[in-house]
Amino acid sequence: MKFLPFTRLSRGCLGLILLFAAPQLDAQCPPEVAIAPILDTGDTRQIAALIEQIKDCPGIDDSLGLAYHLLGAYYFNENRFEDCIAATQKAIAIRQRQSPIDTFNLGKSNFNLGYAYIELKQYAEAEPPLLESERLYKLVDTPRVLESRRQMAVAYQHMGDYEKAMRYLSLARADFARFPQQELHAHWYNTMGLTLNSMGRHQEAVDSLQKAVQLYRQIGGYDEDIAACQLNMAYSHYALGQFEEALLYFEESLDYTLKQGTDQELISKNLNNIGETQRRLGHLEAARNSLEKALALALESDDLVRAGRCYDNLAEVYVDQGKPEEALRYFDMALRTAIPGFSEDQLSEHDYSEQLRAVADKRNLLIFLSDKARYLQKRYRQTGDSNYLQLSLEHYRLVGRLIQYMRAEFTRDSKLFWLSETYPIFERSIAAGYELFQLSGADEWMEEVWSNMEQNKAVLLLESIQADKRNMFAGIPDSLLLQQSQAVEAISRLRRRSLELGQEGSPDRQEVRQLQLEIIRRQEDLADLERQLRKDYPVYSQFTQAQTASRADIQQDLPDDQTALLEFFWGDSSLYLLALTRNSRHLLRLEIGDLPRRIEELQRGISLEHLNEAGLENHMRLFNGAAYAVYQATLADILSRLPSEISRLIIVPDGPLSSVPFSLLLQEENPTARFDPGRQRYLLHDYAISYSYSASLLVARPARRPGSYQGNFLGIAPLFDGPEAMQTRACDLAELSRLSSNTEEVNGLLGLLGGKVFVDREASREAFLNNAPYYRVLHLATHACADETESARSRIFFADDYLYAHELYTLDLHADMAVLSACETGVGEFRKGEGVISLARGFAYAGIPSTVMSLWSVNDRATSDLMQLFYRNLKAGMPKDRALQSAKLEFLSTREDKASLLPAYWAAFVHFGDVDPLPIGGSRIPNWTWALLLIPILAAGWFFRRRVSRA
Repeated sequence: MKFLPFTRLSRGCLGLILLFAAPQLDAQCPPEVAIAPILDTGDTRQIAALIEQIKDCPGIDDSLGLAYHLLGAYYFNENRFEDCIAATQKAIAIRQRQSPIDTFNLGKSNFNLGYAYIELKQYAEAEPPLLESERLYKLVDTPRVLESRRQMAVAYQHMGDYEKAMRYLSLARADFARFPQQELHAHWYNTMGLTLNSMGRHQEAVDSLQKAVQLYRQIGGYDEDIAACQLNMAYSHYALGQFEEALLYFEESLDYTLKQGTDQELISKNLNNIGETQRRLGHLEAARNSLEKALALALESDDLVRAGRCYDNLAEVYVDQGKPEEALRYFDMALRTAIPGFSEDQLSEHDYSEQLRAVADKRNLLIFLSDKARYLQKRYRQTGDSNYLQLSLEHYRLVGRLIQYMRAEFTRDSKLFWLSETYPIFERSIAAGYELFQLSGADEWMEEVWSNMEQNKAVLLLESIQADKRNMFAGIPDSLLLQQSQAVEAISRLRRRSLELGQEGSPDRQEVRQLQLEIIRRQEDLADLERQLRKDYPVYSQFTQAQTASRADIQQDLPDDQTALLEFFWGDSSLYLLALTRNSRHLLRLEIGDLPRRIEELQRGISLEHLNEAGLENHMRLFNGAAYAVYQATLADILSRLPSEISRLIIVPDGPLSSVPFSLLLQEENPTARFDPGRQRYLLHDYAISYSYSASLLVARPARRPGSYQGNFLGIAPLFDGPEAMQTRACDLAELSRLSSNTEEVNGLLGLLGGKVFVDREASREAFLNNAPYYRVLHLATHACADETESARSRIFFADDYLYAHELYTLDLHADMAVLSACETGVGEFRKGEGVISLARGFAYAGIPSTVMSLWSVNDRATSDLMQLFYRNLKAGMPKDRALQSAKLEFLSTREDKASLLPAYWAAFVHFGDVDPLPIGGSRIPNWTWALLLIPILAAGWFFRRRVSRA
């Protein structure tokens, strides 16, 4: 689906009034009163001659700047956009040196320059002048600021940065009351509809576009503007699967355009979209005719972007007609509109990196590359010719590189959007790599699969950790880093207030809106600062995209020969698993089947609420069946292939597997409803299991700044006023239950490790924030509240207050481990390509490489007992994964209360991140220390042997 939305509205928004008929000048340096009539003519030849005559005349910069500005505007109306840019840049240079500066007119020149770049589809180049026009227009408080913001949104929308587009649209919308010009409002609603369509919010787009049409008709707007709205509305219906309605709207838009008869671009776009819709309706010949007409108009006006989409849509028509040669030829012609000289014959030798990076509209190229790759995959399945499959993967390789470049240009929310949008493309690429690996066994295809998997794992978290190193090594002055940090903290405070207002029963909508606008303004101030940092400190920009680790790097970095890393990719149709040990690698494709249902059953089979509802017999029958089924569907095959010495697993989960505690899976079927802890063969018995958000994070550990630690352990155990009846560390915002064991828990750990604890009323938010940077282990025995639909609302509680997840992201912590001894700290909203956005992830963002978290509401007493065992093992020098495994096994073997042996009591806590032993007390001496101690011993032995041999 390659539609051509319409963003350019009537040229009236340039606001030019052209006057004609004026005398020609003969004098060398004429008086300004004689210059004005020539400027009013609109005759570009006369104005160009005037500029040559007066460009060296003193004292008339104002007239010279206006002359260049008007010349650029006239060129714009003649579609001579390169000439417009050249003239307008000269106008800006002249107007910038005037004293005093004419703020309003300098703003107009910058706006026209940005608008011309948009017409040329050079959206990145449009950004600086449009930003400058917005700044200047704000100074003089003119309604033109609405157009600057709207055009900024158009530029960002075309670049795919929808979050930024929405920011500027929100800023423009906030000034509607001050600037009631309806034409500007109508333009805004059209652009908002276009942006909502791009974000997949199609019904909202229809509503916005209908408002635009209503306003245009009220003010007697241009047919061109109404046609643009109809075109964008047609796309909404197409995306909603309403093809007949879409076709009617496209044809109505075309009728509006033909009435005017002059806008060949809009006619071409409508014909392209009509052709694509006809194809979807199965009218292939009609589709081909429409698309060929659209293509002819695009080529006539040298519009390669439109031509590329027409070529791509024609290729799809030939695919549907069963004409593979024509289809591939047209796919290649589409690609050459974006990458001149592109040839699939050069793919094995030429990576096209510079061309990919330089493409202005990367979204189009993403469509062209992925469409051709998908068709080549289809040809392999039709013919069995593996050359098609290899060629398909080579195109997917370009897709992956292009997506990396796109991500580097986006804000956080836009990156999340594109991670989700491109996930199906990566699944197809992984499928191609898997099939080639099965055919040849060549490592290069497994490496492709590995790269695609890692490109969709915790990308933003990996970027954050690498950005931490960037700030350390980019040579940026501390004053600028402080300014950046303060800006981030200010935004965090505003977000907190906005969330708090949302929690109130009837929040002041005006206050909420003002807060949201202030957040947007602060975000743009921060973006300005970071743009300047990228410009002034080149190293800064080198870390703008996540650098994933190679498979060889990961294998070399595994803790020992007993460890295997298992990384999953959960696609729409298949589940892929790549397993690595230091000396082996395996790639499997697993059937998803009813696995989602089995995972849901497992979650219910763990829940104490289900136990109370169903009774022990039904509860255990459900758990036993689900725990074995999930094991069989995910791990049974791969564990049978791994070396027998493997006893440690590092799991990188994906999709629904992110909520599975693998340690409680059953390796043997137990169809009975009997609960016999001694006979349950959990995975825990054979493997120490830890997790990671991505394999690359195991290599890209947070940069460790020299820290002045005040102790090993910081414990937080707040007092809450609710009843003790529940005795779980669960979230009930109405009343948080009193925890009777959390104070005992942290005091016991303090005696074991030494450090500081804050208990009862002293366990405040401020106590945590003031002390957290100075301890190696942070332990929070408290309540937490996870929101699986809106991660921003997740929070962890203190005696007097709480911290939202996003506030954790702004902290700078140096601890080696955080233990979140609270409920659901590993639960949150799942985002494709990033994972679960949980409270625990917030500590990873804050710089802590290792976290212990919970996947459900935990029992207060059982949690306290389990933590004592865990820390005792850490104190003894055990690796973190082994320490948690041993603690759980001891818990199972020593509890007298049989009910507390249910998985709900012991399996909730999982470990994420670095598994190395903690550098605290204990009996463990690091391996490098042993090596240093052995050197003089070996040297002495060698010397002694030489003495003996000489004797």
